[in-house]
Amino acid sequence: MFVQTKKYDGCRHNKLGSWCYFKSIREYEENKRLQALLCQLQDQEKNATEIAIQGARIVGHRIQTNSTGKPYAEYHLEIYTKNHGTLDVWHRYSTFRNLATTLRVKNGYHGQDIPELPNKKWFGNLSPSVIQERTVRLNAFLRAAVAAENLQWGIRVDDNTCAFKRRVRGAMPLGDASTPGHLYSCDNSERESLASTVAASEAPSPRSTSRSSMFASFT
Repeated sequence: MFVQTKKYDGCRHNKLGSWCYFKSIREYEENKRLQALLCQLQDQEKNATEIAIQGARIVGHRIQTNSTGKPYAEYHLEIYTKNHGTLDVWHRYSTFRNLATTLRVKNGYHGQDIPELPNKKWFGNLSPSVIQERTVRLNAFLRAAVAAENLQWGIRVDDNTCAFKRRVRGAMPLGDASTPGHLYSCDNSERESLASTVAASEAPSPRSTSRSSMFASFT
């Protein structure tokens, strides 16, 4: 096969016909640079308005009653944010358990580094010992969920507000099949991934008619 040297689009390299390997490499690197810049600009816009979770822990509980007069426990969650101070939120145990279950089975996480939260008991859910045990387990789960760089999830603060823990830029979900050097996507697929990760958390508890407050869609 004859390889010739000729000038093509400003370069002078050995090439087959009109195709230039070095020109393609330059275009690829420039495309990567522009995509990285776009991601950076999108992150700046997102971080300016989004409530970003930096830490979370259970600091107390209270006993409430539902519409039929049945008592249940709500746990006091403190959320430490990057740009909105500390937020106080109340959620039921089933809310956190739904999130834990979702993170353990979705997107190839397969339970790695995510502590399991046991099912509710048939009796004694409001006893001080059970509430204390759950508080310990919930805090272990929250520490792991916040610290895991490959995880992203959201939790509802109120009817109009959600807080988010985002995957660290460049950290791939466990089990991701991407090859080394894969450029992290920052388009709508990231939002879809976040939505799918937490969607199951909206499911009602099988032993309760109350609705979970986990965020189920990214808007």
